[in-house]
Amino acid sequence: MSEPSRKRRIPIVKITLGLLALGLATVGVLAYLLLATPGHVRQAQAFIEQTPQPKLSQIAESLEQRFTNRLGDNASSIDNSTRQLLQGTASAGTSPDLSLARNSSEDDENAPQTITMSYDEINAWLSQRLDSWVRNQGGQLPQFARDYLLTHKDGRLALAFRMSSDGISGWVSVFLKLQINTHDTATVTVTGIEAGHLRMPSNNISLRLREYAKKNASSSAKTLADAFNGKSFDPVFPMDRKTDVRVTDISTTQQGITVTIVKEKR
Repeated sequence: MSEPSRKRRIPIVKITLGLLALGLATVGVLAYLLLATPGHVRQAQAFIEQTPQPKLSQIAESLEQRFTNRLGDNASSIDNSTRQLLQGTASAGTSPDLSLARNSSEDDENAPQTITMSYDEINAWLSQRLDSWVRNQGGQLPQFARDYLLTHKDGRLALAFRMSSDGISGWVSVFLKLQINTHDTATVTVTGIEAGHLRMPSNNISLRLREYAKKNASSSAKTLADAFNGKSFDPVFPMDRKTDVRVTDISTTQQGITVTIVKEKR
């Protein structure tokens, strides 16, 4: 009686082992897709890793100075690199030494000013200045995310960052559509989220941002949470103790971002 019973168990064991192997293989594939670094992130990350820290700090400082100059008395005219970038003709993957574009009277420092920035410049600023800038506004960055990068993939703007959860760390890309509305408001639409190479629902990010906003009393934290939840917000950022900067227009290309800003007194 024991022999037939043993024969009946053999197929069950094989099936069980086969399903287990398939499950482990699936988990392995999912883990690879989840933890892999996407190409658009690798390119941006390579610039940060291969550029010496003093140079990154210099680029970040130069970008800040350009904003200050554009809103002061030291504005300069547009150069060929910026003109090419605005027309979408600059080569992909390059980081030209961008100058400044101007769209109003030379005599009126309160007139709208247009500035074009490459992604390398923006990411240098994010790596060197973002944390201190947020702290100066009375807030702190979310603890679940770090190494912020702004990139462009398949015609879409992406904010990428390392996200840690339950001891696992991987790259998350949040694809965004930025829009300046009438009545001086702006909207950020999340068009998709990817963890590594896998698409994921936006609920997880939105929930964490809501928790982050509750723990931080700063207005910037609330604005960030509102923006990622599709709510309109006032696109105004502090320049100094007496002056704010309002974004009145924004556009993105494969090479960089162009913003139109105007200075406002508090």
